[in-house]
Amino acid sequence: KDYNLRLFYYYLTELLENYTHESPRMLAWLEAEENASRSYSINDRTYTNWFRSRERYGLNVMRRYIDTPFRITTQDGTDFETDSDALELRGESPPGIFAVQVEGQPDAAFRRSRLGEWILSNVRLREGANTLNLLGVDQWGKVLDSTQIQVTRTSNGLPDITLDAKPASWNIDLDQSLKLDAGDSFDPEGDPLQFTWSAPQQGIQLTEDPPTRATALFTVPGWYDITVSAQDGAGNERQEVRQASVYGRHGFSNFSGIQLDPWWTVESGRMVDNRLVGSRFSLEEKPGHLTMRITHEEAHNWTDATPSFPHLSRQLPDRTDWSLHGKFSLDSNLSRDFWTGMMVTMNENGNQVR
Repeated sequence: KDYNLRLFYYYLTELLENYTHESPRMLAWLEAEENASRSYSINDRTYTNWFRSRERYGLNVMRRYIDTPFRITTQDGTDFETDSDALELRGESPPGIFAVQVEGQPDAAFRRSRLGEWILSNVRLREGANTLNLLGVDQWGKVLDSTQIQVTRTSNGLPDITLDAKPASWNIDLDQSLKLDAGDSFDPEGDPLQFTWSAPQQGIQLTEDPPTRATALFTVPGWYDITVSAQDGAGNERQEVRQASVYGRHGFSNFSGIQLDPWWTVESGRMVDNRLVGSRFSLEEKPGHLTMRITHEEAHNWTDATPSFPHLSRQLPDRTDWSLHGKFSLDSNLSRDFWTGMMVTMNENGNQVR
């Protein structure tokens, strides 16, 4: 696959360029080995000749790509005009370049399209001429090559909104306040921005703290849409809408303690103890997470009437809305086929619904 081959070519290039016959590191290591013992003598030519004789084989493996220049292929690399506030750039690079960055634009997103080809998206533009410096870097961030293109934007850009919250999860206890900050927002032309805040639902009180902040207080659990609008000096306006989840006293579990919240019941499996066998849960392996371990000797059918797989349960209110939030990741050594996710089983009027 291209992904595996690209990594192989990159590390092969790094090996040939940094750790073989012309490598100061390799020669220093050979010298240190010799200095470690008076009875040990190293003929460094034995090693450097060995590296040199095999270098052409490594280069031959990458022969189709080794001489690829680092260049922009969008508009054949020539300067151009656009009325967009952001653009996508495409290009080519040799195997030794691990990633491509836009100088001064950390939010530009890099990805590979095919072997030897790359794409940069979310490259931001201000009105007028934009000189974009593209940097080809290794895995450590060292700049190996660079290229440049000038893109002229023919229109005045909309503000770019960045909205931060504390807590960052936007999950908040009813007794807490939600701190909002749009201070990292900017206008491409450098104009100052004016912010306004709003929320359509009842049960929320928004207090603005000019110029960039606001605080939200809540009186009822639920979902709340919060909108921030930013306007620049030319009258261009952009909105950002985010959703906050507000829970009651016995609602959200953040798994930050060493015991499960009392409204959870372990139906199958057990909390971690000194035994290494069987399915078990832990709140101590990764802070803020509930970890579930299943040994490879066990297979569990999802459709069993009485499930044997490890699971938890809790009571839900009979006559009110509720919502389920969760973030899941798989972190394990696997030797067999598998799938992972979450299933919710509910009892509705005596019937089990999954």
